[in-house]
Amino acid sequence: MDYRVEQAIILVETNLKSGLRVDWLARQLGVSTSHLQHLFKNETGTTLLRYQQRIRIERARRLLEETKLSVKEIVSEVGGRDMSHFVRDFRKAQGLSPRCYRLNFLHCEDNRIRQ
Repeated sequence: MDYRVEQAIILVETNLKSGLRVDWLARQLGVSTSHLQHLFKNETGTTLLRYQQRIRIERARRLLEETKLSVKEIVSEVGGRDMSHFVRDFRKAQGLSPRCYRLNFLHCEDNRIRQ
């Protein structure tokens, strides 16, 4: 994998809460925005923005499972800017709203403990 793509992935994952912009990433990696987007798409099969969104959803899912943080706190923790937009994206990716996902997960955990 191209080292610039690897570095972009590291920067996105370690700075998820701050919501790095593609133009800032490109400057840090010494390439143009369009070149970084092209490299990233060729190497990963997805765009930087979609990758960032997927990582946000995955982290939110883990926080819903492992913490008692409110959905609002989780959205902030993963760098979501708009609650309703994030809930819509989460529902699209997971098939449930964050609240329902947590309730469903807790219900499944209770069933495993009882067995």
